[in-house]
This record gives sequence, structure tokens and C-alpha cells, in this order.
Amino acid sequence: MPRIVLLGLLALGLLPAQPAFEAASVKRNTTPDPGRQGALFRDHIAATEGRVTLRNVTLQSCIKWAYGLQDPQIAGPDWIRSERYDVVAKASGPATEEQLRAMLKSLLAERFRLAAHMETRTLSAVELAAGKQAPRLRESDAPGAGAIRAAGGRIVAERATMAELAAALSDPLRAPVVDRTGLPGRYDFTLDFTSFVPEPGQTVDELSATVAVVRRQLGLELRPRKLPVPVLVVDRAEKSPAEN
Repeated sequence: MPRIVLLGLLALGLLPAQPAFEAASVKRNTTPDPGRQGALFRDHIAATEGRVTLRNVTLQSCIKWAYGLQDPQIAGPDWIRSERYDVVAKASGPATEEQLRAMLKSLLAERFRLAAHMETRTLSAVELAAGKQAPRLRESDAPGAGAIRAAGGRIVAERATMAELAAALSDPLRAPVVDRTGLPGRYDFTLDFTSFVPEPGQTVDELSATVAVVRRQLGLELRPRKLPVPVLVVDRAEKSPAEN
């Protein structure tokens, strides 16, 4: 195998020598589609020490979590955004979130025969940056991985990084969001969108609403930019995962 190909596969975590789960179940999810609520919030992804559970997820969502990417950073066939699966995987012992992500990369290569490569594309993106005033964020002292969830017109973040916030904002903004805040911590905060929830038959400008809420409630700025963005291109994947 040429060295450049070998290095590329190692970087993507697609070689079998990568860390692997002790046990894993991958099955199709055949429950009715609950309707679009934003892919981040319709999917259920939970990671604890040594275990990761992904319910009602697309292959794109699995790739997104494993590689730390956003939806616009993944290119591939349409079905990776529509077919849904349940994945439950357990390591042989305690494992960090970073280790769980590496194990999931190996699992996707094994069960879905996923093959992909990375390339850089210039895309219409949004920059998440610090504003003129000090950010209105409360640093979290709780242990564990970050979590961001939707709750009644609000986005509730617990132990979230700015990179995780950027990923959460990517869906309503329909563009990659790049974290350039320079804030390295984990934070607890709530974004309240209830005043922007439209009446029946009305529409709302999600970009303007999101920019206003993030600026007013967190003291951060969202600025449209043309930026070079890493994109994972799916070269091959199988709809039916290999048997457990």
C-alpha cells in the first residue's frame, strides 16, 4: 500500500489496527420518522465512560460524532442522511470520549465498510467569535462529556465547548460554523429562542434570529465568511450494516 494512502487511512481511523469496542450492536431503526427538529436534536447520542449509545441516527450523524464534524462537512450519497440506525457499543473498560470516537471510526469501517478521504473546500461558512464585551458564559465544573439539547424553544448546554456550540448552530444556520472565540473551557448556558417561535402559517429568519440570540444572551458574534473548511468525502459505504 502506498505510504500516502496508508497515512490517509490512519488519519481517518479506517485501518483495523485502530482501537475497537469489546462488543457492539448495529441495527436498522425502523420507527416512523419523527419529523425534522434539527438533526442534532432528533438523533440521540450519549457517551459515558466506556460506552456510547446512538439511537435513531443516520450514518452521517455517526460520522459527524466520530470525526467531530458538522453536517456541511460531510459529502456522500443521499442515503447516508436518510437511513436510520441504532448503535450500542461498549469498550473493554473505562474510555475517554476521544477514545470512544476513535473506536466508533473503526466500527463504521467494519460494519458499514466505510471508506472516505478528507479534502479542503472553500465554503460559505459562519465564524463564531468573541464580541466587544466579555462573553456571558458560566464555566462548568461538572465532570463528563458536553451535552446540548433542545427544550421548548430553548437550547440547553451543559459542559459544552465552543466547538460543540458551533456544531449545534450549524443546523439552524445551514452552514459550517467555525469556532474562533479562543475560549478553551466548558460552559453551562441556555439560549432562549421562544420570542422567535413563529405563529402558525408564519416563517422566521433563522439566521437573523440566531445571530441576535447568540449576541444578546452569550455576548458572542456570528459572522458570515468564505472559509477553507475540511470536508470528509464518503467514497464507499453500505446501507445494510454487517451482522452483529
